[in-house]
Amino acid sequence: MASKKKKNKQDPADDKLLAFFKTSAMIIIYGIALLFIAVNIWSSQHVPQLFFDLANDDEKSVVELLTKAKDTKQYKYLLPEVRQVISKNSEAIYKESNDRSVQIQTLRALLESNPESPEILYSLHVLYQADKDAVNAAMYLQKARMIDPQIGL
Repeated sequence: MASKKKKNKQDPADDKLLAFFKTSAMIIIYGIALLFIAVNIWSSQHVPQLFFDLANDDEKSVVELLTKAKDTKQYKYLLPEVRQVISKNSEAIYKESNDRSVQIQTLRALLESNPESPEILYSLHVLYQADKDAVNAAMYLQKARMIDPQIGL
């Protein structure tokens, strides 16, 4: 019977070891939690203002972002929710390229009455280059330089 009582009684060293592991685990858990909080606080202070503007549906920021994004390959794959924003703001998003189209039409009409104007030809080169139309841009630059070799240098 004496041996049964000895088995039920725990060794004080085991209790100390168990307490040490519990304390260590709690320190590690609290350390990880503190690190997580610190990283969250730090990262929240470094979020660009643009994200806050977009979250608050600031129209100017939305237009600015989408105007820059429209030249990327992924632009056409945007989510349906973003497509609604694009269609709502399409006039502002495409304003620059629409203005260029009007300018190109105006300059081409002027070119018919003055086909030897290097300034008109060079302006068309610049507008087509901005539209990423390399063929027309090169053609108008070549025509302008045939008249004035120094233009655009």
